[in-house]
Amino acid sequence: MKNYTLNIIYTSDVHGSLVPVNFGLNKKDFKGLSRLKTYIDSLDGEFLLLDNGDILQGSPLMNYWLTNEKDSQTPTSIMMNHLGYHYSTLGNHDFNYGKKILDKYIKESNHVFICCNVLYMNKNYCKPYEIINLNNEIKIGIIGAVTQAVPNWEKPSNISHFKFIDAFESIKKYVDEIRNLVDCIIVLYHGGIERDIITGIPLGRKSSENEGYKIASELPIDVLLTGHQHNETNGYINNTLVLQTSHSAYDFGEVNLTFEYNNNHWILQDKIGSIKKMIYESDTVSEKLLNKLINNTNK
Repeated sequence: MKNYTLNIIYTSDVHGSLVPVNFGLNKKDFKGLSRLKTYIDSLDGEFLLLDNGDILQGSPLMNYWLTNEKDSQTPTSIMMNHLGYHYSTLGNHDFNYGKKILDKYIKESNHVFICCNVLYMNKNYCKPYEIINLNNEIKIGIIGAVTQAVPNWEKPSNISHFKFIDAFESIKKYVDEIRNLVDCIIVLYHGGIERDIITGIPLGRKSSENEGYKIASELPIDVLLTGHQHNETNGYINNTLVLQTSHSAYDFGEVNLTFEYNNNHWILQDKIGSIKKMIYESDTVSEKLLNKLINNTNK
């Protein structure tokens, strides 16, 4: 009998924190994707690196780039290409700079964008999902989605011709489509969790902004990676592993999936999640990639 473990590393709500610099105080901080680079370089074996949206907006570095250097490559794509991200979805704040900048970020990035509930001119803006065939023939399905509440906050000019359709129903459609084709389904959802994952008691006012609890409790998925609320979460809802990071790359999520080969078929036997603080040394090569922009932002 054979066993196989796959690591999933995911970030969410990075908000432009690509390097460990606190620009307000002009000093180092324990955050930034350059610290994550050091961690992933230490990993052995196969892993998937995912981002759950809200990466474009939210730091002085990104604001400076947008105002002064937006004709150059997006800093997010520079850093994500260096780290070797495999897949990401969209967050509500990724629309803050308008479609032109969002298109540029996507075009300049080497990884695949998946989001099943965003339409542009009535067509899918991104691929709704991806089926990954690992070397040992394990099949992983990844479905992406963003909270459908984006129009509640975004400037109409930034989302002209975009439609944000029901996240739960969209995810359900593709879960039904691929459940029998894969050995594991991961949902990358840029939305939060509307109920306490232990008690099921509603959190906050009733709305469709956050549907993580409903997704995990009603759909036959294995892992739900959430965001948007910035509430560190690691637990289970109806045997679905549910994670959420905080924000600004102060931490990241890791999932260990263990499969067992039995009767000529791989079966997912265990799934363990953790939220890890960004305590690792910052990768100097990563910092050098953005060194000029960092210095200009600090002026």
